Amino acid sequence: TARFYIGTLSLVFTVPLVVLFWSFISSVGVWLVTIWHLAKLRSLVLRHQPTVIGITGSYGKTTTKQLLSHLLSSAGRVFTTPGSVNTPYAIARHFIDNYKGEEIVILEYAAYCQGEIARLAQVIKPDSVILTGLTDQHLALFGTKAKIARAKAELVESLSEGGFVNLAAPETIEIIDKANNISQVQVRKVWEELDNICSLSPSGRVSVKLDSMETQTEIIGLQAAPAVAAAILVARDFGVTDERIADSLRTFKITDNWIGRHELSSGATVINDGLSSNPVGFQAAIDLVSSLNPKKAILVTAGIVDLGELSSKIHTDLALEAKKVFDEVWYLGMEGK
Repeated sequence: TARFYIGTLSLVFTVPLVVLFWSFISSVGVWLVTIWHLAKLRSLVLRHQPTVIGITGSYGKTTTKQLLSHLLSSAGRVFTTPGSVNTPYAIARHFIDNYKGEEIVILEYAAYCQGEIARLAQVIKPDSVILTGLTDQHLALFGTKAKIARAKAELVESLSEGGFVNLAAPETIEIIDKANNISQVQVRKVWEELDNICSLSPSGRVSVKLDSMETQTEIIGLQAAPAVAAAILVARDFGVTDERIADSLRTFKITDNWIGRHELSSGATVINDGLSSNPVGFQAAIDLVSSLNPKKAILVTAGIVDLGELSSKIHTDLALEAKKVFDEVWYLGMEGK
């Protein structure tokens, strides 16, 4: 019996130690692989010297990247990452496997911890930055909105003297306030030009005015207007004419990353916000349906992730607002259920 207890105690203490040991070994392995990929990425950047545009924010990074890539295709060869590839290792690996010396590089810089953006920006330094927005999303990772802003500010701090930072939404000022040593950086408040560039058509799509040209896009809802305006202003920085920008806006096809609108044979309107939502986008879907006043409205959503302790309150508040305009909600996720 004594031997049995001794053996059991030995097993109880040994198993956690073994798990910790292999967890440590695995973490070191991942770190070494990431360092190797970042070093190779740095070598490619130094060899080809592309112009780099960095995008960060609580939401809208992927959609802004997709639209800007399309608008800049007439200014030169553009390299970007697919979907939401935005971590140092994922970016480095995709870059190494696919980069062919394109003159323009557009990347998302995501932050899952403090210092992550700074590490990537040291390897591939942006020449221009777009800050998409700042919300309570990712509170589960950082704890406070101020810490989220501080993490995003690392990208602004990486800009060289004279570099441009484009603020798509007013709340991104909080990110600028958290950045250190940026007195020589040029700040452009994109939202101040929104009313002169973007409006919502009767069909709920973004309409763009460039000089005397009115261009209808496939983009749904005014929540996308800051991304559209920022992409247009950056494209102009690269010498793309308004005529070419208008042509590109007309041919741009939205992906699943954008809010979608579908009309059913029954006459119901479906607003699809199911892939990736955030507080701003969710509220925008509600506002969109309010303006359209359809016969029947259906919302497809997966909820909002990474809200931390505010998850219940934010989801409850949004649900109460959604109840006023939507007849049905098709829920695809677990957050806020």
